[in-house]
Amino acid sequence: MVKRIFCSLLVLFPLISTAQSQDESFFSLTLAGGITGASTTSNSNEIAVYANSQTFKQYNDSVQKFNTPRFNFGATIWYNHFLADKLFLQTGIGYMDMGYRREQNNLQLGDFTYPGLATGKIIEKTNVTRNINYDYRFHYLNIPLFLNYSIYKSKNLKTNIAIAGGVNTNFLLKHNLVARLDNFKLDDKETFTFDSTGYDARTFSIQLSVGAKLMQRIDKHITLQVQPMFNYHPLSATNEPVMVNMYGFMLNLGVVVSLDMFDE
Repeated sequence: MVKRIFCSLLVLFPLISTAQSQDESFFSLTLAGGITGASTTSNSNEIAVYANSQTFKQYNDSVQKFNTPRFNFGATIWYNHFLADKLFLQTGIGYMDMGYRREQNNLQLGDFTYPGLATGKIIEKTNVTRNINYDYRFHYLNIPLFLNYSIYKSKNLKTNIAIAGGVNTNFLLKHNLVARLDNFKLDDKETFTFDSTGYDARTFSIQLSVGAKLMQRIDKHITLQVQPMFNYHPLSATNEPVMVNMYGFMLNLGVVVSLDMFDE
């Protein structure tokens, strides 16, 4: 599903590029990469780990320190429209991969792993250091709505620098978990993929974004677009008993399709 949507964005791009309707409007396509992380919380006293009778709150508190950021990526087709000389609207549709990583390091004989990962327990003793990285991934159809305010325009209109901020409406496509084993194998495998993160993921979420935007005209037909953005999910991506609030930084790189706004 995710691959089909990503490919569709790339296929649609040349079709949309001919849809210029106003001098004040232009389309662009960006590919993005960055880092994403999350804070997880729980107040539930329900039993989460039956092996040692840990509640969800106790378990979450014990693993919180092992949560780390991971790399993520996305792609967006943008529509931009100037509302005033320095103020322009930016919206579009795209794909975004969010989430976080949880590390399980220096595993020893008898340590528990994620349920369903082989036997769910380390059953062999060894002197080799064994680690597992669990990537919790939430895949979204993303609809951003940003306002940009230009703080610098060159006299020849080739350079435009703006501050940007707004909100993203996210619709969940799927969520999954990828476990990557470091320095050892289980059942002759180094990677395990689960079709769920194990959380009760919400189908709808809101993401706040703030950042900047640089448009640099290279020649008559090419204008580069660079847009770094910080993102934060004020609403949990999941329902109880464990709440996941995600954050991240993404760098959007792309090209402007229509150059009418730069005509001199």
